[in-house]
Amino acid sequence: MNNPLVSYFVSNFKIFWDIVGPGGKLHPAYFLEHKGHLAIEGILLLLIIYLILQHSYKISPSTERPLTDKEVDELCREWVPEPLVASEPEDIWTPPVVESEKGVFSQINGRPVLNLGSQDYLCLSNHAEVKDEGFKAIVKYGVGSCGPRGFYGTVDVHLDLEKEIAAFMGTENCIIYSYDIVTIASIIPAFAGRLDIIIVDELCNYAIQSGCTVSRARVFPFKHNDMADLERVLKEVEAAERKARKPLCRKYIVVEGIFSEVGDFAPLDKLYEIKEQYKYRLIVDESVSFGTVGPTGRGSCELFGLKPGQVELISASMSNALGSAGGFCAGDAAVIEHQRLSGLGYCFSASLPPYLTITASAALRKLSTAATAATAFAANSVGGQAKPPLTGEGDHLRGLLHGVSGMLHSELSKVKGFRVLSDPRSPVQILALSKEVSDASLKGIILGLGTEVGVNVDAGSQGVRRSLGGANGNGNGMVGNINACVNKYKRNGTINKTTTVTSTATIGSTIVTTATTTTTTTKTGAEEHRRLMELDILAGVAKRSMDLGFLVVPVRHSKLYRSIKLPPTLRISARVGVTASQIDQLAAALRESLNAELAVVAAT
Repeated sequence: MNNPLVSYFVSNFKIFWDIVGPGGKLHPAYFLEHKGHLAIEGILLLLIIYLILQHSYKISPSTERPLTDKEVDELCREWVPEPLVASEPEDIWTPPVVESEKGVFSQINGRPVLNLGSQDYLCLSNHAEVKDEGFKAIVKYGVGSCGPRGFYGTVDVHLDLEKEIAAFMGTENCIIYSYDIVTIASIIPAFAGRLDIIIVDELCNYAIQSGCTVSRARVFPFKHNDMADLERVLKEVEAAERKARKPLCRKYIVVEGIFSEVGDFAPLDKLYEIKEQYKYRLIVDESVSFGTVGPTGRGSCELFGLKPGQVELISASMSNALGSAGGFCAGDAAVIEHQRLSGLGYCFSASLPPYLTITASAALRKLSTAATAATAFAANSVGGQAKPPLTGEGDHLRGLLHGVSGMLHSELSKVKGFRVLSDPRSPVQILALSKEVSDASLKGIILGLGTEVGVNVDAGSQGVRRSLGGANGNGNGMVGNINACVNKYKRNGTINKTTTVTSTATIGSTIVTTATTTTTTTKTGAEEHRRLMELDILAGVAKRSMDLGFLVVPVRHSKLYRSIKLPPTLRISARVGVTASQIDQLAAALRESLNAELAVVAAT
C-alpha cells in the first residue's frame, strides 16, 4: 500500500466520510439536529409563492393598432344580428274568421259557407236545449271560474260532470281538464318518469308527443298500426332491459282510438292482447272517437269490444262530440285521484268555466239517453236475433254522422288526384295528393325553375342542386328572377348565391376601398321541396274551395309535428246535417280547385 496514488484517494475518502458520514456536519441526522431542514422548507415555500403569483401565459403587447371611433361606428352599422328563429316559409293559408255560430253553415267573409272544418261532429253546440242550459248557467255562475281546481276554482257543476262522465264510460271516477290539448299532455308525465318506458304509435298527435317529451321517459315509436313492428320493439326493449339488468319500471303503450292525423282506427283488440302478454299498461286518446263511434258512443274501445277497466287510462276532448271545451280522463279511482296533484294542466290552469261545464253535461245527457236505450234493448234481445231499432237521440245522431262519413269517404275517393287516408267510419276524412300528381308536379316545377332562371338543375338523390351563373360572373343579374320564381318554394334544393359589396371609407387622410364577397348557401332536401309544393297546392285548393262555398282545412306537419312523417293534408269533418247533394258539390269543388292549381303549376 505504498502506492502514493492509492494513499491519496484513501486519505481524501476519509476526509469526505468524516463530513457526510454519521456524526459529520452534512449527515442528515446532524442536519436535522441543527434545524437545517427549516432552510429547505423556506426555500420551497418561496418557490411555491413565486409560482402562484406567476401568470399561466405572458401577456405580450398587441401589435395591431386600436380601432378609431369612426371604424367602430362603421362596424356597428354593418353588423347584422342572427335571427331569433330560423327562417320558415311564410304562412300560405290564413285561417278563416267565423262571423256566426259554427253550424253546418257558417258566416265567413260576409257570406254563408258549408263548414266542414269544425270538429263539432254532432252539432250539439248549436242544439237548442244545450244553448238554453248555457244561458241559465251564465246567469247563475257568470262567465269564468277564475281559479285552478285545487285552490278556489272548483264549482259544484265540475263535480257533477265528472260523475256523469264516469257513469257514461263505466269507470270508477273521472277528472276534467279545462283545455283539451293539455289533457293527454298532462296525463302522460303524471304517470311516467325518466326511468319508465313509453311505446307510442309514430302517428300519434302533437299532444301525445308533448306529453312523452315532458315526461322525460324513454320513448320508442313503432310503425303506424303495425302490430308486428310493435312486438319487435317490445322484444328489443325487453332484451335490452334484461341485458342491462335494469330495475323494474312502469311501461306504457300509447295510441289514439281514431288517429286525428290520418282518420283511421287503432286495432285496440290486438293491442289489448299484446299489452296483456307483455305486461304493459294501455293509454288511449279517444278525442275523435268519443261520442261518435261504438254501440253507446263510448268510443273505439267499446267498438272493439273492450270492457271498462281493460284500458288503464282513457282520455278525450270535450270540444268535439260534446261541442264544449276541455277534456277528461276516465279510469280507476286511484288513477284519477293521483292526477289531482300530479296533472300539470289540472293543477295550474284555471278550471273550466261553469257554463261550458253545464253545456258539456247537457250534451252528454243527449248521448247518455241513447246509451241507456241501447243497454235496455241489448238486455231484452235474444241471442242471434236482430235488435229493434234504437230510438235514443244519441243513436240517431251517430247514425246520421256515420251516413255522412260513409258518403264523404265514397265521394272523395272518386276525386282523381287525391288519396283518402281515413276509414269510412271516421268522422274526420283526411285527403293527401296522390303520388302520381305529386311526382308529376314536382318534376314539372323543377324543370320549370331551371328553364325560367337559366340554371343547371340536377334532380339527384340528394335533392335539387342549382349552380347560379350569369353574364357578369357572379349571378347578381338573376336575383330578381330567382326571387320571383324560387321564393314560392323557399329556395328548395341547394342554392349558392355570391354577392360582392364594394365600400369606400375615409380613415384619417387615407381613402380605403374594401370589397366583401359573401356566398350564401341554402340547403333543402328533395322531400322538403315536395312537402312545400304539396302544401302550396293544397292551400290553393282550400282557398278556391272557400270561394266556391266550402270550408276545408289544409294541415302542415312541419313546425309542431316534427316527428310525424306525413305529407301535407286536407282535413274534412263529417257533420250531422250535411246532405248527399252537398257532398256531391264538395267533390266537384275539390276536383275543380285541384285542376286549377295544377294548371297554375304547369304554367309556372
